Amino acid sequence: LVHMGALPPLLCLLSFASDEMVLRCVLEALVHFTLRGAAVALGIPRPALEPQRAGFPEALRRCVSLLGSSDAAHASLAAQLLDQLLEAPELRHQFRLLCVLPCLLSRIRAAAEWPEAKAVHMLRCCQKLARDHVESRLPVAVYELREHGLVGLVLGVLERCGDPGCAELAAAALDTLAQMCMDDDCATALRQQGLGVVAGLLFAPSVALRCGAARVLRFVFAVERNRRSLREALPAPVLEALLEIGSYAWP
Repeated sequence: LVHMGALPPLLCLLSFASDEMVLRCVLEALVHFTLRGAAVALGIPRPALEPQRAGFPEALRRCVSLLGSSDAAHASLAAQLLDQLLEAPELRHQFRLLCVLPCLLSRIRAAAEWPEAKAVHMLRCCQKLARDHVESRLPVAVYELREHGLVGLVLGVLERCGDPGCAELAAAALDTLAQMCMDDDCATALRQQGLGVVAGLLFAPSVALRCGAARVLRFVFAVERNRRSLREALPAPVLEALLEIGSYAWP
């Protein structure tokens, strides 16, 4: 279906659909279409940085606006679709051109009680945007996220993730921090804002959370000017274990 050109009309329909049932069906169809990044890539016209002809920019904008929808199903589907679309570097570029990052972060910030799946997808969106610091050698990728307060926002998410049922959300928050901390300035900013909540997760019941916390701390420790603070803050056995973790091992 993607080879036959099914994505552009669906994206167009998403941008202008006003009927609730039509909108729900379009969102579900697009979520299924874009589960694999290859399908998104096939739907992007070439040259690679001209996806606007397929309706992707309008779809990205609509997804962000739907994150605040009063219909929980629409909001969750929009978050998942946005997460999957941002797997494509071309669409991350378009996302930045739309200047909708503040809106995305405000959706995260404003939600006191989130459906966990929606929150996980929103954090994964931020993680994908931070990936461009390494994958596309884009120096401003992490800087832009920091300037909009994402580090403090993610730390706030971790502080509210005490319930074992929020393990997936906490893991997404840790992965986002780890991706951002591949930028040395961000790693230093995280150390300055406080690593207590991250260090506390080294003793979480979940192995995945312990690994995620260790990965974040290892990226922070990789920056030489952060090492003295970590040596003073961490118990010797934890510090020794931390030193044995490879800086850039990524699952």
